[in-house]
Amino acid sequence: FLFLAVVTSVSLILIYIRFREKGLLARSAWLENTVRDKTAELLKKRDEIDGMKTRFFTNISHEFRTPLTLINSAADELIDENEPGKRAGRISTIKRSSGRLLTLVNELLDLARMESGTLVLKAEQVDITSEIRLIWQNYISDADRRKIELGFESVPGTISGWFDKEIINKIMQNLISNALKFTPENGKVQVSLAEEECAGRRAQGAGEEKPCIKIEVSDTGKGIPQEELPRIFERFYRVRNSDTPETEGTGIGLAIVDELVKRHYGSVRVESRLGEGTKFT
Repeated sequence: FLFLAVVTSVSLILIYIRFREKGLLARSAWLENTVRDKTAELLKKRDEIDGMKTRFFTNISHEFRTPLTLINSAADELIDENEPGKRAGRISTIKRSSGRLLTLVNELLDLARMESGTLVLKAEQVDITSEIRLIWQNYISDADRRKIELGFESVPGTISGWFDKEIINKIMQNLISNALKFTPENGKVQVSLAEEECAGRRAQGAGEEKPCIKIEVSDTGKGIPQEELPRIFERFYRVRNSDTPETEGTGIGLAIVDELVKRHYGSVRVESRLGEGTKFT
């Protein structure tokens, strides 16, 4: 009986060991497959990011090259030109192109500051109505040159709040210049400003409800494909329906807008239909 008990015990132990070994082998195979799949996924993601960065640096090179070429060409013509009318035109080209270069440099600096965490909000009490109206006025001549109607509307009186004026300028400049860039001749770009309820959001340190400030920039341009909208605020991402060199960009402007709006405890969204236009809120 003792011998039978020993044999039975040894057999059970061997069966358990064999069963345990199969279980370990199965789990090892599962882990290997999981690691292989995750590695392939990470490699694919890395290749996608590398591709986006490569396209970004290619695009930024073209973005710098175009205004630099225009500046050099206009400067050369100024040297050989004595007619006041033509000279004014060349100087205007230099002004626009140098402004575009300055915008690109500022976008790159803003991106670097956000990456390093050194972008700090410097808020002050601001009349946001007057501030945005001033920014809007700066684009009237550009809109006239492009034969685009540039409108502005706001509620009566003033709307004030705590804002970083420099950041508000960056946000609005990006949205208005984009709207003008993608709107054809005889089109319209509208900047609107209003107050509305904030769906439960409260001012920090205050018990009462405070209104939200809603800013809209809409245009009657060619619009954005619906499948592109979810990625419109991603860094380095560009809408792929750009069909002229003028409408190509770096892919960081709207990403910066999204980040800067969030720094003001706000949010930004986009609505668009092909052939009808786009509205950023």
